[in-house]
Amino acid sequence: MKIKSFSCRYMCLALIFFPVLSLVLRALAWLRYGIDIPWFDDWRGYVDGNIDSLAPAYLFRPVNDTLAPVGFALDALAQRYLDGNSIAYQLISMIVVLGGLMWLQWKLLIESLGDRLQASVCFLLVLFMLQPDSYWGWENLAYHQVLPLVFILAAIFLVVFSKIAIEFSGPLVFVVGIISGFTYISGAIGVLVCAVAILILSIYLFSGDDQKDLKSKSLWLLASGLFSVAVQIYFAFLKARGTHTGVPLALPSDLDFWLFYMGKIGRSLLLPQQWLLTSFFITAVIIAISLVMGGLLFSMGRKNQNSSLRGRKAIVVYFSLGAVICVYLGMVSAGRANFRPEDIENPLDIYSYGFYRFHYFWVTLFWPWLMVGFMVLAKERKIFLGKGIKCIFIGMGGLLFFATAKSGIFSHFDFQKSVADVREATAKCLLESVQRGMKIHCQGLAPPRGDQDIPDSFPGYAYAYKKNASFVRGFPLLFEDNASVDEKYLFDEKEDGYEYSLSDLKYLSPGHYISQGLDSQVNFPVDLEKLMKGCTVIDFVVSMGVEKDATAQIFYLTPGESEFGERNSKQLIIKAADKSLQLLHFRLESSTGFHGGVRFDPVNNIQNIHLGKIKARCRMTNN
Repeated sequence: MKIKSFSCRYMCLALIFFPVLSLVLRALAWLRYGIDIPWFDDWRGYVDGNIDSLAPAYLFRPVNDTLAPVGFALDALAQRYLDGNSIAYQLISMIVVLGGLMWLQWKLLIESLGDRLQASVCFLLVLFMLQPDSYWGWENLAYHQVLPLVFILAAIFLVVFSKIAIEFSGPLVFVVGIISGFTYISGAIGVLVCAVAILILSIYLFSGDDQKDLKSKSLWLLASGLFSVAVQIYFAFLKARGTHTGVPLALPSDLDFWLFYMGKIGRSLLLPQQWLLTSFFITAVIIAISLVMGGLLFSMGRKNQNSSLRGRKAIVVYFSLGAVICVYLGMVSAGRANFRPEDIENPLDIYSYGFYRFHYFWVTLFWPWLMVGFMVLAKERKIFLGKGIKCIFIGMGGLLFFATAKSGIFSHFDFQKSVADVREATAKCLLESVQRGMKIHCQGLAPPRGDQDIPDSFPGYAYAYKKNASFVRGFPLLFEDNASVDEKYLFDEKEDGYEYSLSDLKYLSPGHYISQGLDSQVNFPVDLEKLMKGCTVIDFVVSMGVEKDATAQIFYLTPGESEFGERNSKQLIIKAADKSLQLLHFRLESSTGFHGGVRFDPVNNIQNIHLGKIKARCRMTNN
């Protein structure tokens, strides 16, 4: 008995180990190859200037035909406490969301099967959920679309297995349902579908107190689903009138709908896209098995009054989760099947088109439950009793593991490196563009607006600079001696003939001066209205040589100020270097712009100095 328990324990640990290992490898791959840069939709909050907002008007604004206040709130918190750092944000969301889904799956499997070894075999199929290419690795906010699953699984657990009294569990289920509904429109509809499925199953599969308990909790979930769907429809469609127009919806009566639908299922199984016919056939077989399994399970629970309570609850999870996924795939297929290029008309090509993008992710949560279905049928009908059934299912799990491993399910480093290669090209473009001036047209940054294929991302960069976003530190405004041909210096005393006044500074010859006190000054009469309007970042460049070490300081004014002061000043130490000219770079920053002139104090002691070029360049505006 001890030997059996010992071997079983370590077999369980071995089966659980591989999904955990996959998550760890995924996190490490992201840490190694991730680049801190907003990607596509991530720029929207910077461009709009509300990335860190928690205002209800911002959180409850519809985007892409959905409300996502929970996700937007998380984005705002990430901006406030992580400076929007993509590496940290995606790592945290990856561990919390994927780890949360794994934990919830395990809890549901244990409760449904009551056997750790059987649950471990089923848990191994969580590997499909941990495929390299999903919601993480590109956009920070892509994971918004998977957040509903966390709360839907939590709701299923609370409704089906929670032993908390109804007066507490009911409101808790309602709250969890509301949160799911406000993560994404798919979460609202998913909760509604889940509640309806559980309510129907409670009537047909249960009786007495079990039925009463399940029905009561499902009604709480139904209420949250109805409310969140109503709110989603009102804000996203009635008030905003939707955003996806011009492309007709694919209907279930269209073959394209089902081909695209099957493509998502095939992708969730990691089937080879290069062998389309084989993959299509396997997908069709798996769908058929799932449907037949559902029929057998429903029949067993409905007609066999001697079926165990645990088995019937497992059937509830099977159907409720399956119903949620089926409806979700229907939504995705309806909305995206007709977005394909015009040259994709062949049925297998339409099936293949369904492989693209990460919507397959939802399907992966079902595959452990297909295995659960086999186990429940075997247990309830007393097929392959004892060691036989365990050996068979362990063998099936082993075959699936080797099949998935061979298909690249652990290739997190390879995938993340390929993503990094793409992002590096964009990162180089961003860095170069920032130095050139106030236009950033880089592939992969701000999403298209109107007729612009690659819109200007500079307004987003300017706001990120203002908010001290972490990626700005990786793509800084570097000091340059020369501006590009399409830019103009605010002033250039050598080229524009600006006259400036001197104080405690005596002119000797062109470029040569002598300071006569401890507060020598060069005052530049800069015209705000013409030269500095809207400017928020100015680079002030001085070419200068000194006889002995000194401190150079520059003073500037912001709107509403009339006198120079230490608060708005910058200083640098300049070292004597054989009287050779050195470049001093001062960066002046004011979110409200600048006003009036600029005062430059070249030295804080008495000595001869050599002044060369003195320039100022506006690097960023608030326009």
